[in-house]
Amino acid sequence: RRQRQMCIRDRCYLHRSGREENLMVDTLNATALTGIRVLDLGQIYNGSYATMMMAMAGADVIKVEPLGGETLRGRGPASPAAFALNFLNQHKRYITVNLKDSRGRALFKRLVPEADVVLENFAHDTMFVWGFLTISFERSTQN
Repeated sequence: RRQRQMCIRDRCYLHRSGREENLMVDTLNATALTGIRVLDLGQIYNGSYATMMMAMAGADVIKVEPLGGETLRGRGPASPAAFALNFLNQHKRYITVNLKDSRGRALFKRLVPEADVVLENFAHDTMFVWGFLTISFERSTQN
């Protein structure tokens, strides 16, 4: 993705082609991934850990959870998993989307063009079965 950056004193204005927004970045407080948007479809530990690290590096991470919430939520507030859930999902925003439903998939397809990164760790072919392989291909050929 092409980016243009203009700096005035300690502030940089980042404009990304394909997005209508201009992101003002404070260079004194900016981190490595400031201005990067991530859609987190990660399950349990591995995916959530990767996006937690991205969030800690300044990325805007949006956790996309199924209707019942991430699997760790189902283990209860008194379980050791509650700590893991809170730890792995710090600094993230949340949205609930039913990707098994066509309306949920349509909503997710509208979110993808606004993201710089989509992370998922579903079982093999899950994204393909849901029709998301074409999204990735179309995004990569546009830029």
